[in-house]
Amino acid sequence: MPILVTGAVGFIGHHTCQALLDLLTPHPGFRFQNLDIADRDGMTELVRAHPEITGVIHLAAQAGVRHSLIDPYTYIQTNLMGQVVMLEAARLLPGLQHFVYASSSSVYGADAVRRSHSGRKAHPGVQPWRHGPRLHLCR
Repeated sequence: MPILVTGAVGFIGHHTCQALLDLLTPHPGFRFQNLDIADRDGMTELVRAHPEITGVIHLAAQAGVRHSLIDPYTYIQTNLMGQVVMLEAARLLPGLQHFVYASSSSVYGADAVRRSHSGRKAHPGVQPWRHGPRLHLCR
């Protein structure tokens, strides 16, 4: 069951990879590839070289509200373009069964009510970065 995990150097991505590796001990075929998710050609080449991938766990993102206000272009390139590149790369995988995308709490804005269920509505908020994580809901 070949799985592509993005964001493996981040906190959640690292622990996700570690949990997967613990399940798959020993780790034949584990391969780390340093690749920008917004690199359309690189991601296309990667998935074409590995058509056996059946699952994608997409955790890579540019985190941090403050950074998105200081350097919005990097945020847009990584989070929005990266998401589009990942979705298009997924369409090239003939045996893909699962695509998991982990959004961030940023989607909820400045809502004073702290809820943690998946049915929670996105808050309109005032932050310019809040739209990025919500784009995965559009078709």
